Amino acid sequence: MFTRDEVPFCRVCQRALEQVIDWYAGPRRPIEAARMHPVVDLEAVWNFATALLIGALLGIERERHKREHDEQTIGGLRTFILFALIGALGGWLTLALDSPWILAAALVASLAPVLAGYVMSARTQPDALGLTTELAAVRPAC
Repeated sequence: MFTRDEVPFCRVCQRALEQVIDWYAGPRRPIEAARMHPVVDLEAVWNFATALLIGALLGIERERHKREHDEQTIGGLRTFILFALIGALGGWLTLALDSPWILAAALVASLAPVLAGYVMSARTQPDALGLTTELAAVRPAC
């Protein structure tokens, strides 16, 4: 199903295809063939845990602010954790596949719902046009 034939792909696509072929067909190099068990990248685990913690802290703060001021905002704890993990996943894929466009796509993916939430909030409450929650939601993705 997968072959290592030379096909004119861009560098990023070629590297991604090589990784998929290595996962399914086995590695090309004999040194890597001796190691059959998966290796956990502790730095990546640490980065994802840090993103989870930052998103949780921001979400808890926004939930508390929402409760104290009785406001409707675009997100709470789960939303901020999701945005932080989208940013962490985009950063990890950018490093793994050596392509900055993946991080840009992750930022756009996290910006779209934030912008939609701001527009909906501005239509329902035109007097309260603060951007604090929206900027806080985009920050963990960066």
